[in-house]
Amino acid sequence: MNEQMDLFEIEAANKLREKFERRYRLWEEMPDCIRIQDGTEERLRLDDEYCHGSEKWHVRGRILHECEEKPENINIWLNTVQMPEYWVLNDMDVKYSGEHILICPYCGADLENSGGDVVVYKNERACRVCGLEEESGRRVKLSLTL
Repeated sequence: MNEQMDLFEIEAANKLREKFERRYRLWEEMPDCIRIQDGTEERLRLDDEYCHGSEKWHVRGRILHECEEKPENINIWLNTVQMPEYWVLNDMDVKYSGEHILICPYCGADLENSGGDVVVYKNERACRVCGLEEESGRRVKLSLTL
């Protein structure tokens, strides 16, 4: 019985390692940032592509709304825990929590309904949660906190 349990444990560990290696390769191939224009098919699929458990959800970092009218001290970011698109405005000069918004107060983009330009940033720490970086010879700690 112990032998059989060991085989199940080995198989589960191998599947987990394969998943982390696949995510690491996806992270490695992802550019530092991806600009997604308003009105494009990719913008309409933002939620499916980069949020809520998709493979890219694990390797991307912040998703920010960008517009020319927005002051530099303002961040408008996508809270991917809330569905479907839950946008939060933060004033970086004020250290309080952000405010949920539906429409960008600067350019008028309908953020809640997949409007406005966004930038998807690569998660700088993804290599720590995606397995081993074998090519460089550097071992990265395997983490289960995804």
